[in-house]
Amino acid sequence: MNELNESEGNLLQNDKLIKTLDTLQTQAKEIAKEVAAADENMEQIEQVTQEYAPLANKASRIFFSLDGMSSIHYLYQYSLQFFMDILFTVIKKSEKLNKVPTSNYEMRREVLTNEFFLKILNSVTRGLLQDHQVLFAIRLV
Repeated sequence: MNELNESEGNLLQNDKLIKTLDTLQTQAKEIAKEVAAADENMEQIEQVTQEYAPLANKASRIFFSLDGMSSIHYLYQYSLQFFMDILFTVIKKSEKLNKVPTSNYEMRREVLTNEFFLKILNSVTRGLLQDHQVLFAIRLV
């Protein structure tokens, strides 16, 4: 924009200034298109996030049920990493989930919830006393 400061006389006769302004106008239009596309993407991301919010709520409740097991016996302590490893395993390796279309959020949530619940139940109950296995299952429900 030094052309504007250095320009003497009639600004409309300065070809270099006009070309620079045309370039800036073109760039501004391209940026406006990119911003509109980014806004549309953010809206889609927000919509998908809202679709999976109930699953996140259930996973949170399962984690705190798991975390509360230490009040039953001091050896029942599970890390967040243990919990997340199970969750990511279910998400990445679920054969049932691969059969559900990605656009069917309700069915995907149901499959993820069921498989995650069963995987947590199976993983945790192996290390619990028999009386505590039933208690843990009830806490999950």
